Amino acid sequence: MKYSNRIIMIFFAITALAAFSGCGGGSGGGQSAGVTVPSTPSATTSTYQLSEDSYGLQNATFMSATNSNGSFVMRAAIADSMTDPSFTSVFRIDVVQPQLISGTGTYVVGTANSPVVILFPNGHTSFLLNTVSGSITFTSFGVHTSDVVAGNFQVMVEDQNFNDDPRPTYPVSGNFSFVVNTSGALVPTPVPVPASAAGSYDAKCASCHALGGYDTTSTENSPDLALHGGNIPDHFTAGVPGHNGITLTTQEIHDLKILLNAN
Repeated sequence: MKYSNRIIMIFFAITALAAFSGCGGGSGGGQSAGVTVPSTPSATTSTYQLSEDSYGLQNATFMSATNSNGSFVMRAAIADSMTDPSFTSVFRIDVVQPQLISGTGTYVVGTANSPVVILFPNGHTSFLLNTVSGSITFTSFGVHTSDVVAGNFQVMVEDQNFNDDPRPTYPVSGNFSFVVNTSGALVPTPVPVPASAAGSYDAKCASCHALGGYDTTSTENSPDLALHGGNIPDHFTAGVPGHNGITLTTQEIHDLKILLNAN
């Protein structure tokens, strides 16, 4: 499969993002994609579910929550374990000032003085998406091993891949429940990019376009669609002929957004 090499290339070690403002690499999944992770040693499970994803984030396969030496990080990632050399964060929550979190409550994100930072690496080695506004609500919060940190978030992310003024923005929201100092594989384990996406691209896009490392047949007349998944809704409405008379289903739009944004 052509995109597999590209997916391997965008994997990065867990430490690759640790230098970003003291924060490392950090949810993933398509719209309304809920998953559950077994947690050890706690009997409580960790969960992650997106209720809105207009950008097209990759699906995660692994969750972890670590709190050590003043660094409190919760991640949904593409990985098999915490020591996986190809550990690739899709979404993460960094609690940079836990002393300012007074149990349950709502906190602003996207500002310089927020005690919480929400990041969307989306499987890439740089932060292509910047959280510019929004909020996070904790319905449960604790910093010790086996404590549950749970709640929801509603944010607006800005696509740094574009030089437009203003850059495109996309709403992303979801729910989460992490068990501190535990990790585990998501059950059932999703694939990082939906398997059907490549077929949809090959049949309906490849004749006129290129796509990063998946389809390198780029020419002057074949624009590269890599990282342009968020723009698909501008050209297509499910079940209605759109760009070049092509009709896409709701599932094809969802899957293609993830494939394009993974490259």
